[in-house]
Amino acid sequence: MHAFDVLGDPRQRRIPEVLADAEQTAGAITDAVRAELGPSQAAASQRVRVGTG
Repeated sequence: MHAFDVLGDPRQRRIPEVLADAEQTAGAITDAVRAELGPSQAAASQRVRVGTG
């Protein structure tokens, strides 16, 4: 997977947007993404782990 492939998913694009405003906990990122785009808690948490790993 290429770095830009990740940006094709709107849920994954939203994570750096949330972080651009200020440092956030994984839970806050998950809540922001889920509120707008509706992924499950587990799915959003997995995206956060992949993005920071």
